[in-house]
Amino acid sequence: MAAASGKHSRKLLGQRLPRDLVDAAQYLVFTSRYCIACGELKEALGKSGVRWREVAVESEPGLFQALGLSATPVLVELSDSGAVTRYWGPEAADKAIASLRSRHSGPVS
Repeated sequence: MAAASGKHSRKLLGQRLPRDLVDAAQYLVFTSRYCIACGELKEALGKSGVRWREVAVESEPGLFQALGLSATPVLVELSDSGAVTRYWGPEAADKAIASLRSRHSGPVS
């Protein structure tokens, strides 16, 4: 399940995100400019072969705030309809990478 605070789970789980934001992505990763863990997570996503999209806090501050997010990275797994099915908060970036490894083929480091 989610690895962020309960405040986030009320806003994120089951939330249907705007189609133009989701596009055809399986995952969204919320990042910020100087976040080291964000870069590591983006690298792992790139190696995993999943469809993903980056949402930089600096370009979408209103969305970040509306979803109740307060730190990065946040990885969001999406259903085919664009609803949030799982997410990992900033303190669980390593768990997010491990989940990508176990659920998708291809090397992830």
